[in-house]
Amino acid sequence: MDKNNEILGFWEWFKSISDALHADMKNSDILKVLDNRIKEIGPFDWEIGPLNETVLYLAISPCLNQELMKKTIEIVGNAPSCPGWTFLYAKPSKGYSPTFNMINEYGRAIEVNTSTWMYVLFYFDDGTFDIDVKISTVHGDVKTEALAVEIALTNIIGEEKFIKLLKNVRIVNDFGSDEFNATSIKYLSNHLDKILK
Repeated sequence: MDKNNEILGFWEWFKSISDALHADMKNSDILKVLDNRIKEIGPFDWEIGPLNETVLYLAISPCLNQELMKKTIEIVGNAPSCPGWTFLYAKPSKGYSPTFNMINEYGRAIEVNTSTWMYVLFYFDDGTFDIDVKISTVHGDVKTEALAVEIALTNIIGEEKFIKLLKNVRIVNDFGSDEFNATSIKYLSNHLDKILK
C-alpha cells in the first residue's frame, strides 16, 4: 500500500471511531489501535485533548522535526470532516502550567515542577533563538531532563513555534554574565511574541 492510500485508510478508520472516541477520550482499546495506526504511517507522536468544551483535537506530531512537519501537514491536509474534532499537524500550546507528569528512564511516573525554572534567550538575525534553561530537580537522568524541558517548552509555546523559532536548547547550571537577563519560564510565550512583533 502506498503512503497516500495508508493516509486515506487511516482517516477512514478514524472517522469510523471518532464518535466513540469523542464520547470516551480515554478508551484504551481505541487508543492502542490509534497508536499502532499512526506508527504505520510514519515515525510520529500524537496527542488528544480538549480544544474547548465541545471540540477535541487530535495532533499528529512531527516529534520536533522540521522535515517530519512537512509530512504531518500533508497527513492532516487529508483529514475528513468529523463532528466535534479538529486535526492539528503539531502539538498545540497549552499555556503555562507549573507542573506536569511524565515517565522517566526507569518507566516511573514523575511530577515535574517548573515554577522556579528560568531562561535566557539569544536572538539571531534570521528570527530564530537559542535558549538556555536553568531547571530545578527532575527525578531522572540527563535524557529525562532534556525531555522534561522539551515537554515544558512545547506546552508553553506549541510545537510549531518550537520547531520554527528555537535552534538550540541548552540546560545550564547558571547563566554567568547573562544572569541579569534571566526570566521566569512562565513568561516565555509573551516574551517571544513581544520580540517578534
